[in-house]
Amino acid sequence: MIYRNSFVTRFALFFTSLIVVAILLSGYLIYRKSAKVIIENSKERLTHVSDLIDQSFYAQLNEVSNDIAVIASSPTLKSYAFQRNNENSKALQDLFYTVLKNKANYFQIRLIGVEDQGREIIRLDKTTDTIIASRDLQQKGTREYFKETIKMPSGSFYFSEINLNEEHGLVSLPHTPTLRAASPIYQGHNLIGIVIINVNLNTFYQRIEQLIGDDFRINLIDENGQYLYNREPLKMFGQQTFSYANFYDDYNTNRNEISNNEFSDIEQANLGKSLIYSHDLSYFNGKRKLKLITSLNYNLLWQNAKMVRLESIKIIVIICLAVIFVSWLFVNFFSKKINNITKAISNYDKGVPHHATLPTHRNDELGQLARTFTNMREKIDEQVHQLNQSLKKEKKAIAQRDEFLQNMSHELRTPLNTILGLTQILKKNQPLENQEGILNSLERSATNLSGLVHDILDHQKISEGKLSLKMKSLDISKLIDDIYTTYQYEAIQKGLSFKLELDDNLKQKWIITDELRLTQIISNLIINAIKYTQEGQVSL
Repeated sequence: MIYRNSFVTRFALFFTSLIVVAILLSGYLIYRKSAKVIIENSKERLTHVSDLIDQSFYAQLNEVSNDIAVIASSPTLKSYAFQRNNENSKALQDLFYTVLKNKANYFQIRLIGVEDQGREIIRLDKTTDTIIASRDLQQKGTREYFKETIKMPSGSFYFSEINLNEEHGLVSLPHTPTLRAASPIYQGHNLIGIVIINVNLNTFYQRIEQLIGDDFRINLIDENGQYLYNREPLKMFGQQTFSYANFYDDYNTNRNEISNNEFSDIEQANLGKSLIYSHDLSYFNGKRKLKLITSLNYNLLWQNAKMVRLESIKIIVIICLAVIFVSWLFVNFFSKKINNITKAISNYDKGVPHHATLPTHRNDELGQLARTFTNMREKIDEQVHQLNQSLKKEKKAIAQRDEFLQNMSHELRTPLNTILGLTQILKKNQPLENQEGILNSLERSATNLSGLVHDILDHQKISEGKLSLKMKSLDISKLIDDIYTTYQYEAIQKGLSFKLELDDNLKQKWIITDELRLTQIISNLIINAIKYTQEGQVSL
């Protein structure tokens, strides 16, 4: 065969050349614009990381706000405020202990009174291994958080600036970045003190480390540029550690040159120029303002760009070789004279017999295609035969399944009817008062099961989505009360409190519904609630 005279060869060479030129041109354009794409992608990553840290920070504030609200409104604290005795004091300490134990990032909870210059009344401290009630109760009346919180109305929250925890005027070791959250406690209209939680922000900082990886640098600074978070711990809280490290000094810039939610370029000694994204974090009604600065060094960006370009060239070369290889297969697979085979394929698709002999003996493209089609037709015929056999077996299996379900349903209904009948006899024999609930539950359960058995008989309708609902009018409050009674014993067996709260608007209210289906829905929810509640209460 002479390949140069083949129409397929010419066709393949033309389109192969066109594809290779298009790939090379696309690669060249990608090469030129890769730097811009990487910069835009890096900006998106900076924004995304900043948003994740923003969400994590405010989630931390919401968490501590909710916990303080729970403590401030707890019956334990109210009992202690009403009558301060050893029993109530012990109960309040237990409450504080539980909160500290379950919150890994809380390390201190205190109740501070308004008398005696704000002396601590109860204080629990958490160390690495233990939680202890401190006897070293101090006066906190001069502290900002005390002065601010006692001026606030009930239900409001105070948040301090972020700094290192101090005891007796000295920075605690190890260094603990701390956020203090407080809320005033009132008895009636009288302020009796404040409750305050000290939050260890190391957990928040560890979350930042997990988010940023090795590419990014994150700086959390206050309004003066002091580092509240930096990858180098020695730079953090410079005012308290006397390192006096400052973001604006390190990057030779000032606060006016860095705008909120905008990108800019800054330069740091020994690191060169970096792309930064600044995002403001404010809390405590805007009284506390922080700046979150996410940065990515340009040297690292260009290094990534070079890697992308190198990989792009490799990929382009591989694609071009692959296209040439596929074109060569194309030339060897097809023939310029395929009309006869095309007709045979068309007739076979329509189910029309084709009596012409295909040139399977030829060694050119025509013979190769003819043999391929012949083999394909034989395999398809064989597979169609196998599919028909499988279809017959499947129909037989379905028929056997239907017969089994019908027999099983009939067999189940006989004992169910017996149970229902015996239940009616027991109810007519004037059972004891404590037995009526059991008999009613037995009757309802048997009735529900009978309905399900009836559904099995109608399984064909269910599979077709034609299950009909039997609507009737019923007292919804009585139905719910009956269901509640049915599962009350099961909850008691598991040691759970099972409580029914029925809205007054539902009492003596009649609705139209399918009693069996609604009962199944509510029962399934109750069963799951009891099953997955290990202790405490289940409420319906």
